[in-house]
Amino acid sequence: MSTSISPMNSTNGMNGMNGMNGMNGMNGMNGYQGIVSNPLLTQALNFSRSQISAPLAALNQGNWTRPTPATHLASHLKHNDSLTRFHLLTGEIMSKIQFPKAIGGAVKIDSGSTTWASFTRPDNSVFEKQLALVFAQVVNRTDLQMAEIQTQVQPQFAYWSAICGLNPNRHAYTLELILLALHVSMLITQRVKHELAVPRPVEYSPHVQPIIQTPAYFAWPSGHATEAFVFTKLMASLRPMQQQDEQLTALGNRIANNRVIAGLHFPIDGVAGYVMADAYVDLFVNLAGASTAGVVKRICDGTQVITDPQKSMKPTLNEALYTENLTKEFVKKDATIITTVEKSDMLAWLWNEAQKEFAY
Repeated sequence: MSTSISPMNSTNGMNGMNGMNGMNGMNGMNGYQGIVSNPLLTQALNFSRSQISAPLAALNQGNWTRPTPATHLASHLKHNDSLTRFHLLTGEIMSKIQFPKAIGGAVKIDSGSTTWASFTRPDNSVFEKQLALVFAQVVNRTDLQMAEIQTQVQPQFAYWSAICGLNPNRHAYTLELILLALHVSMLITQRVKHELAVPRPVEYSPHVQPIIQTPAYFAWPSGHATEAFVFTKLMASLRPMQQQDEQLTALGNRIANNRVIAGLHFPIDGVAGYVMADAYVDLFVNLAGASTAGVVKRICDGTQVITDPQKSMKPTLNEALYTENLTKEFVKKDATIITTVEKSDMLAWLWNEAQKEFAY
């Protein structure tokens, strides 16, 4: 996740897409937006109106009525700019999510009266053992690996687009949907980070010496792992039957592992990020009406962790990479608890517009 200072510092969602025009509004009309003052244009427009418009007395005699529009239609979104849609849909999704008070190092994430994800903090002894895995990754701080790490600080759109062929001129709604999904995932992830307050590796040992600045927020779950796997799972649902999922999964593993190599995360931070993404995308696609199966509860129980520092954590195509050193009890699904969520017409509208961009 980004460490730059901005109003959306923890979300990354609106950064890292320089050159993508979908969120830029009316850049070709400088001076008419009200952002850039242009007194010459203001005077000219007022003079022009006086020359071409009817006298005020005639205007007052006109019939200027129009039909009253229906209220609360999702299709109204098309009349809003993309940033306004972003704010509206962020509020829409977050209104469906609750965070009961954390108790005993455990955080629950609910919708309605049902918990769809829970995270229980590992104790410090687990992180002390995980330091060996962080130190073992120092040998991977090669020039090429460091280039990857530095260019993955922001959301990894260049990496994702290289696989999926995303282009802002063809996939504007898709990019809107992705930005929205990433932003809300970071709102949720940051809440869990805050509640569980897991320190970074450098706070356990000064010998870690991260190669990029340690973010000024807590570690668990990993935001980069969350983002990477949110994108992977979202694209698998948005455009099924594509031959890209395996590469995106491998990339997600690599992005998460690069944060360990950089000295910013423990491997199990990536596990929690994977679980967060797994549960959250299920919720997201149900809200969008793309699934009606409900959300199976995910459990990430750090008290069950058993680590073996002798095992490596090399990226593979296996999505279970971050659980290979851990007991099955650490990450599991409870199929007896399924959260059903009411479809959001507004999110469904954006989802459908995004899907159309792949239908040719």
